Amino acid sequence: MLKILNLPKFDLNLVIEKTSQKTGISEDIIEKDLWVCFVLKYLFTNFLYKDYLVFKGGTSLSKGFNYIKRFSEDIDIVLDWRILNLLKLKDVYYDEKFINRKRNEATNKDFLSKYRKRMRKAIKDLILPQIQEDFEKQLKNKKFKIYIDNVDGFIIWFEYPHNYANDSKYVMQKIKIELGYISETNPEVSKQIQTYVNENNQFLPIDKIEVKMVAPIRTFFEKLLILHRECNRPEKNKHPKRYSRHFYDVYQMLQTEIKNESLTNFDLLKKIIDFKKNFYPSNFANYDDILKGNITIVPNKESIEYFSKDYEQMKFMIFEQPVVTFKKIIDTLREYEKLLDNAIKEFISK
Repeated sequence: MLKILNLPKFDLNLVIEKTSQKTGISEDIIEKDLWVCFVLKYLFTNFLYKDYLVFKGGTSLSKGFNYIKRFSEDIDIVLDWRILNLLKLKDVYYDEKFINRKRNEATNKDFLSKYRKRMRKAIKDLILPQIQEDFEKQLKNKKFKIYIDNVDGFIIWFEYPHNYANDSKYVMQKIKIELGYISETNPEVSKQIQTYVNENNQFLPIDKIEVKMVAPIRTFFEKLLILHRECNRPEKNKHPKRYSRHFYDVYQMLQTEIKNESLTNFDLLKKIIDFKKNFYPSNFANYDDILKGNITIVPNKESIEYFSKDYEQMKFMIFEQPVVTFKKIIDTLREYEKLLDNAIKEFISK
């Protein structure tokens, strides 16, 4: 990874531009992909606390499984609660028995508040300083910044060295590393990932990057819950920005074997719903409707217009041509919604 990034500027730009010409992907995205993979390789190969991390989210679907044909720029990490033991706290030891008992006590707000504060402390006192120290050694002659977000203490920003101008405001020239402190990872898999540069330039040395990540069926169900929540959001509450990607991701995964698996793996779906209700409750999401065979993943007319506009902004990040229309995405989700509802109703009737 560093061999490519440490090439003379002219040579590195030449490799990036050739990759851009071959793939049709803009230079700034190819450059950012190099740095995303650099961070992933570091976190899961050299990082002192690598055993406490699992990769999840849209970027894992893109880099690990090639299920989605878009550039996903964020790095979502599940942070294992056992890292808290490295803080050498005097009042508690976070063994499996203790944490499972506390997780089942979802109403224990005191525990969750203390748990959150301690995870923030672990990020501030253990994780960030270690990354900072290692990056300063590895990126000696390069300008970069790495810091914790001012508002969210579970987000680390890496402002990577870049040679190309930002072609779109939709892609940021910094990498968001989001550390989830209350998340489930089962089932997990290990996958190899590559940069776009490596995939399209055989003369370059192969850089194998092994990453532990959440299995795609879990990510698929989690994205379904996001869509269901947004479809139930009251009109007075605005939808989050940059969420059209979830509609696209679900559509893409429905073109794979994940579709059939999702129509039978209801035990996992129930576990995810229970976890979401306990730790990320919403007063409007109506998650219980899903297991009654009443999932909603197609928004109302006004919301479709909102997400359609957002989709137009993110379309340039999709590599597959022609780019699927948002109308086709919605039509496909509407058909799948009926399939899933019927499958769940048949399951609960047995």
